[in-house]
Amino acid sequence: MDEKNSQHITIALIIEKLKELIKEDPQTAIYRLLAYGLLHYDELTQDAQKHIDNLEETVLKVTGDAISKLPESPEKRKALRLHRGATGKRLMADSHIGYFENPVKSENKIADDVKVAFRGQIQYILDFYQDILKNTLSGTATFSKVTLLGACITELLVTFHLSQRHCAAQALSHIRTIHEALDLIDLFNKEPDAADLWMSDKPSNEVWDKLKPSKVKARLKKDGIYWKLYNLFSDLGTHPSFNMMRTICRKSMEKSEKGNPQFLINITGSPKTKEAIFTHIFLLMATMSVLGALITTFGKRLDENEIKEALGKFGNDLADISEKYLIKPIKDAGGTVEGLSLRESLDELMKKMFTEPTVKK
Repeated sequence: MDEKNSQHITIALIIEKLKELIKEDPQTAIYRLLAYGLLHYDELTQDAQKHIDNLEETVLKVTGDAISKLPESPEKRKALRLHRGATGKRLMADSHIGYFENPVKSENKIADDVKVAFRGQIQYILDFYQDILKNTLSGTATFSKVTLLGACITELLVTFHLSQRHCAAQALSHIRTIHEALDLIDLFNKEPDAADLWMSDKPSNEVWDKLKPSKVKARLKKDGIYWKLYNLFSDLGTHPSFNMMRTICRKSMEKSEKGNPQFLINITGSPKTKEAIFTHIFLLMATMSVLGALITTFGKRLDENEIKEALGKFGNDLADISEKYLIKPIKDAGGTVEGLSLRESLDELMKKMFTEPTVKK
């Protein structure tokens, strides 16, 4: 049966159905007619559908007004929840669980471009990681670094899924964890004995006191931009600061019926915030940093040509996406970008990060 023939319930038939329901029980006839119309909605003609839509809107308004006049009680709260559900305004568990289970429906083109770039990048990292593991590994420091790199890969995947769903604060929290792990890898490269403490049976507070992020950064003599980024990730992602709250809360342009300011608090993603855009860039930067740690730590176990290929792809992806979604919008808005271009800056950064890569000869 085609769609046209399937729509055979006309307004005349709806009226006949109403008469039938009134004879059975006048008090519930309207509600049962609405239930009938919604159950057979696809079988209604267009005019009949409009009739049921108007009826639904009227019933929900009358019901909502009636519920609001009830005295406060648990029953009233339950009725309000049911009414919110009927009007699509109730926070439903299934819809929010499904938000993280179902495929992403991108609202920002950058999410699609980053997905393509990240898929290629993480495959390089996974392949290199397996190449490292196929050889015999020994030593506390080596085991610690391999474990931390595995954790970084997991964190990258979690960050990717969160950033694709516009959960900026949560994604930035995981990016901070990645950088903490990378700092430990850097420390164990320079001070292998530090890994003995990290893996020791000493009380966790004693280990933390010597290897907490601030102490590790101090031992590595990291300052300036490293601390600025770390503090940014902490403020917007890890700690429940007001700046973090601003990534999910926005003031509405419209006031309430009583004339009060209104605010929108997103329980899941917030796609239209600047933080959601920046998180995509920070994800790609973190991915490149994990690749860098993998190369500088286990470069002798990898192929030099593949390393150069991966570094070139990572740099180009980050430069292309950053220029498209950050630099170009700034210029289009009349702003200026001082100094080297982003691509030139990345080239300089890569030279500093990999001046003497210990690759297989």
